[in-house]
Amino acid sequence: LNVGFGRYFIPVYTPTTLTLQASVTNGPNTAPTLAAIPNATIYERTTLVFTNTASDPNGDQILFSLVSSPTNATLGLTTGIFSWTPTEAQGNSTNVVTLRAFDSGSPSSSATQSFTVTVLKTNHAPVLPQIATQLIGVGGTLTVSNIAVDADVPANTLTYALLAAPTGVTVTNGIITWSP
Repeated sequence: LNVGFGRYFIPVYTPTTLTLQASVTNGPNTAPTLAAIPNATIYERTTLVFTNTASDPNGDQILFSLVSSPTNATLGLTTGIFSWTPTEAQGNSTNVVTLRAFDSGSPSSSATQSFTVTVLKTNHAPVLPQIATQLIGVGGTLTVSNIAVDADVPANTLTYALLAAPTGVTVTNGIITWSP
């Protein structure tokens, strides 16, 4: 009769009596071993994924948990798969991650490992909205707001320039003005 954590009862019986003897099969519980995790450098908005490797000298089941980690990092409880995709706001940062492997022995034992993930910034191109066809009468002035959106955090200072335009067109801080 298996009662878990490496212990079981051996039923000893005769036709009229039943006696249970407790036996320990694997001695004192020894902590699992968790393989070293190398430091990593990645870019924001890219995913870091790896599988942790652990072993237990007693043959107990090994489970994993995060002790400390950046927001939105995950670690599979039974698989040991670590995954993290840093957000734009987490770019240009250094993050210490600590994880634990623990066993199902009694009492449970564990091992921890820490590693550093450096997240580099990337510069995303600003996005200009599409400008609809514009009509202007003779002697009128055309004014169009064409403000770009920068997804970088913090947003970069944007500079506007006309690459090809009719004579008299100006652009100032994304505002296009033309008096033909």
